Amino acid sequence: MTGDAQLLDVQDLSVEYRSGRRRVAAVSGVSLAIAPGETLGLVGESGSGKTTLGRAILGLAPVSGGQISFAGRDITRLRGRARRALARDIQVVFQDPYSSLNPAMTVSAILAESLRARGARPARETAQWVRDALEQVALPAAAASRYPAAFSGGQRQRLAIARALMPAPRLVICDEAVTALDVSVQAQILNLLRDLQRQHSFCYLFIGHDLDVVRFMSHRVMVLYRGQVMEHGPAGVVARHPRHPYTRALLAAAPGSATPRASEPGPAATLPRTDPPGCPFAPRCPHAIDVCAAAPPPLVPAPDGGAVACHRYPELALCRRIDEITKSGRGADPGRRAGRGRRAGRGRLW
Repeated sequence: MTGDAQLLDVQDLSVEYRSGRRRVAAVSGVSLAIAPGETLGLVGESGSGKTTLGRAILGLAPVSGGQISFAGRDITRLRGRARRALARDIQVVFQDPYSSLNPAMTVSAILAESLRARGARPARETAQWVRDALEQVALPAAAASRYPAAFSGGQRQRLAIARALMPAPRLVICDEAVTALDVSVQAQILNLLRDLQRQHSFCYLFIGHDLDVVRFMSHRVMVLYRGQVMEHGPAGVVARHPRHPYTRALLAAAPGSATPRASEPGPAATLPRTDPPGCPFAPRCPHAIDVCAAAPPPLVPAPDGGAVACHRYPELALCRRIDEITKSGRGADPGRRAGRGRRAGRGRLW
């Protein structure tokens, strides 16, 4: 993908906060790009820097290093009127549908407010835009005269999506947009978001902690841990064949996961108060060796077009491949399989 094809281009982004006399890195050297009509999923547990990264793109978090470009324009430190004008192209759907809508405003007023980035509009035209937005999220036109308290959680999230659609954005940031909803409502909202993307061809930055949900929504997935990229690649590859131990741990923690539980990390309580000099996941990683704690791993390309930051990636990938071959051979004739093992001089790897 060339730079010209990228709508959003983030290069070596860092965000730091002060904690007493210390500076805490919430995001460290993250680079990503999203093309028009594409969805990039950001996944990681709480505290991994996902939301901070999204807030930095929105101009709501201080950027201490790196650059954010949108449609070829540097927006890293836009302020005031220039930042407000950008709201026409970049919108957000927040996690909590109960606190993201003003309870003192009618739905019509809430949706009309987001049109300000487009400039003043005649009342009749604004009312038509409101009706159209409600129709797109499968809500009746009569909802325009009601207040948010009259709606369920799923309906409120539909209203939040309608508000994001009003200025016809090119990028929508979904920050844990379905986390607060029950499973059945989650499915409805996810399908709605995909349908809307097909209709309008905007792109999503989809932030979540459930890798299965993020995979369903995304073309590509990026895994963050303590503000750093652990791996990224095509969504199906990251979900089915995770290369980093942390990604495998996320899958193992999901209900009903087929990923072996032995790959789970140590508890979060073992994390040091300061960032380790090496891999940030090393204190919890079941495969860590001395070099993992001593030096930060580079983000190296993977065969499928993604990348992974793990010192032991080549050998762990080889071990998993051998294990897969061994398991797939269990259905063959035992005598032939034993003969192959003797000739090759190999037994089980683990």
